Amino acid sequence: MTSSDWQSVRRLGKLLEPHRSSVCLALALMGFSSAGLLGLPVLVRGMLEGAAREQPPSAWQVGSVALILSALAVCAYVSAVLLNVVARQVCAQLRSDYAERWLRSSMSAHRRVPAGEYAERLNTSLADVDWFIRGSLANALALFVLMSGGIVMLFWISWRLALVIVLVGPLVVAALRGIERNGRAWLRKGRGEAEKMAGVLQSMVLGLDVIKSFNAEDEAMRRFGTRQSALLETQKKESLVTSLVDPLLIFAGAATFLLVVFFAGRLVAAGSLGLPQFITFLVYLMFVLPNLRNLGIQIARWRHVKTALDFLDDSAHMPPETDAGNCTLRVSSGQIEFRDLVYRHAGRETGLEGVNCTIQPGEHVGIVGESGSGKSTLLSLLLRFYDPCGGAVLVDGQDIRECTNSSVREAIAYVPQETLLFDGTIRDNLRLAQPSAADDEIREACIAAQVWSFIESLPAGLDTETGDRGLRLSSGQRQRLAIARALLKKAPVLLLDEATSALDPKTERLFASALHQEVSGRTMLIVAHRLAAVADLPRIIFIDDGVVAAEGTHRELLARCREYRALAGADA
Repeated sequence: MTSSDWQSVRRLGKLLEPHRSSVCLALALMGFSSAGLLGLPVLVRGMLEGAAREQPPSAWQVGSVALILSALAVCAYVSAVLLNVVARQVCAQLRSDYAERWLRSSMSAHRRVPAGEYAERLNTSLADVDWFIRGSLANALALFVLMSGGIVMLFWISWRLALVIVLVGPLVVAALRGIERNGRAWLRKGRGEAEKMAGVLQSMVLGLDVIKSFNAEDEAMRRFGTRQSALLETQKKESLVTSLVDPLLIFAGAATFLLVVFFAGRLVAAGSLGLPQFITFLVYLMFVLPNLRNLGIQIARWRHVKTALDFLDDSAHMPPETDAGNCTLRVSSGQIEFRDLVYRHAGRETGLEGVNCTIQPGEHVGIVGESGSGKSTLLSLLLRFYDPCGGAVLVDGQDIRECTNSSVREAIAYVPQETLLFDGTIRDNLRLAQPSAADDEIREACIAAQVWSFIESLPAGLDTETGDRGLRLSSGQRQRLAIARALLKKAPVLLLDEATSALDPKTERLFASALHQEVSGRTMLIVAHRLAAVADLPRIIFIDDGVVAAEGTHRELLARCREYRALAGADA
């Protein structure tokens, strides 16, 4: 056992600590079962010695063997049931812990970890932990008891023959350690390739419409094949190393058996060892040699669970979202101020540089600019997905960095650029904003978002299943449901990030006009790339290269801002 092995044992012990009573009972039963097996050859030896004296086995001897075997079977069954339950509970708790850690982690951490790769690693790691607790924890103890107890009994019967095992054993252990060390290194590389493979598969699933629109199925398969070839090559190299375990153990077992038979024949011929003792020695040897292969299996399982525990330990250190705020944001009017705001994306030159503007209470303001100009970043800063590198974001005069994240987000309803509905019913998706919302409130929000007539036309109405990511609905329907979800929250501040981009320009303009009337009195910021969504607003903020380049109505900006005219021309 190396230091890393002991570290993994301690990690596993912490996971099993809440279930120590069940685990201890299961291990005790398995230990009792294995120890009972060690006693059987002694009873058999007595029968053989009696047979040598022409005395048949007594009913007591046969009954004792049958009773011991029945008891051992019951112990093994109860032990297996207990460890199955423990394994499920441990994995359920781990799954809950890491789901919550994922939800509580910072948005910047999410950007660094591809969701598909993370999910693949988590699922594989949980499967390995479950597999080890159910199939290896008790087996490892049974293996230890049988092999160590068997070796003790071998020395008790004939220490001369037992020395053969002592001489061969260290050589086998040294070889196994080398195989395990190299195998674990290749296993880590294989896991990394498997995670990338999962990311490719997820991209293919999510981007199927794009792939088909470009007739790029062959290119997608080529990239998939490249990634899969890399995975197979790594797995092949791992197999070349780890597959040495079985041949090594089989060779060592066969060599040991032949050496024992060779020396035992000499001892029996010399009268130093009786035939019943030799047969009993062989029985105990069968407890040791066949279990060498089981030892190889346990080593492979331990290699997998160590890698799994390493990942789970790394994931436990995923940075949580910082929340230095110590007061609650209280919104009375909904005024928003960006004061000398600076933000730079890690590893990128784009960001915001000295943004200054104020949105008055109840004002509806459009924010426009070219892609990458910083429009969506403003909303992310307002939602405290990120904190500014300089300057401040104020709501009703309060610096939101001094307020708790939850209180800031409670005051804001948000429709993101990429509309996402969760697998479930329309009602479930809408109630994400307000779990206690009554159907009348839901209906009111859906009418405002101009999606209620569509819902009414569905046979199941609000109980219609949206499908994974809402794919059973059109993009326009998904966007309107997302807007209805935001309206249902009834927050004083409403943020729309390209929220009507799936609509045609004419419908988008009509819809935007109706929406402004519905949310009259609430402060609303609308980020748009197409100007149809904001052209009728009394105020538009034009952002160019991270700074506020101009403000005014659509006509005013057309008249005095050349860059805005260029954007309007491109939009037309």
